[in-house]
Amino acid sequence: MFSPFQKHLVKAAGKYNFARTLRAIQVCQEYRSLAPKFLPPDALENTFPKSYENRTLTVGVYNSAWSQQVQMQKHHLLEALNQKFGTNAVAKIHIALSENASEKI
Repeated sequence: MFSPFQKHLVKAAGKYNFARTLRAIQVCQEYRSLAPKFLPPDALENTFPKSYENRTLTVGVYNSAWSQQVQMQKHHLLEALNQKFGTNAVAKIHIALSENASEKI
């Protein structure tokens, strides 16, 4: 019988010690899903998940206007992320000004 790959991925992540990396990927991908819901329509062109480490999601922005947009919605983003991944999975969102798109992951 066929079993979805995602079902085995979490188990393998723990077994082969890449669970933190997998969680970082999941949190960053979820930011991409949530940004259009909480931020203006062109959010994904001007903001991006930069990293997730030590329960901190770092969001890259291209200018101070986008920094302010993310700052105003930070609480809603945190709430939605923690609803998806469990309480305190993301303790804070750090906003980092980026000069170029090469930092996008």
